[in-house]
Amino acid sequence: MLKCIVRNETGFELQLTHNENMFKVTNISGLEPPKMAIYSSNVYTLPGEVFNYAKDEKRNIVIEMYLVNNVAYDIHQLVTAFKTSQKITLIFDDTFRIDGYVETLEYNEFDEQVACQVSVMCLYPYFLSANTQSDSFLGLESLFEFPFSLSVEGQPFGNLRENPNTEIDVINTGMKTGCRIEIYFNDNATNIELKNLTNNSELIINRDFWLGETLIVDFTGVNKIVMLNGKNIIGDVLPTNNFLYLSSGTNRITYKVEQGLNYNNIDITYNTCYTYVDTMSERDII
Repeated sequence: MLKCIVRNETGFELQLTHNENMFKVTNISGLEPPKMAIYSSNVYTLPGEVFNYAKDEKRNIVIEMYLVNNVAYDIHQLVTAFKTSQKITLIFDDTFRIDGYVETLEYNEFDEQVACQVSVMCLYPYFLSANTQSDSFLGLESLFEFPFSLSVEGQPFGNLRENPNTEIDVINTGMKTGCRIEIYFNDNATNIELKNLTNNSELIINRDFWLGETLIVDFTGVNKIVMLNGKNIIGDVLPTNNFLYLSSGTNRITYKVEQGLNYNNIDITYNTCYTYVDTMSERDII
């Protein structure tokens, strides 16, 4: 059986499966690929309808279980983990995670064998990898290693690369997904541009950046986040119909600035995206 853990917004965790002293999970539904909504329109001169577009619908995960020993304690633990209307994270096999909102928590503690059912609505229907992947443009070469000794005064801890990378390949083994970008400026720069040549998506920010500043861009969710030293600067992002994202497979990412040097450290992080929980030992990722 799948290992299933729930984590609420406060960080409280509860293991539901492989926890026979408390719960006997009999079924978890909603782990298959999400239902697809097909939108079409009627054309009077043609039979039937014509296809417009398709959209993955929200996912409903339902967990059914029996409470085993100390019913009152088990219910308290479940109520703490699954507070209705609250956001929770479900983690399967320490590999797949998905966020959702608790719709219902139902049980009858007067039954001889207390059954419980939890319904979780996941508005974003895809599972993400529990571990984050990372790739980097490195403009600063680290010279700091353990063990170390400062044999001479003024020994450097890092060195600006003579030819810093301006292109990298990011390999996404899952399906289309957003990414998080963090840029630490080792030099002044003006008007930065990141492009994914594989799918023609881009991020262009028109403004001046100064040595020591940190830019964080998060395109992993529905809302776009662009923060410079903790301040929202999304107004400086050049409007586009195709904000930077990662396609399935190899993504060629390029970086350049209009003025200044490319001596900036750029980390691109993302989570692999899955349409379903694969219980096979070798997972077929879409």
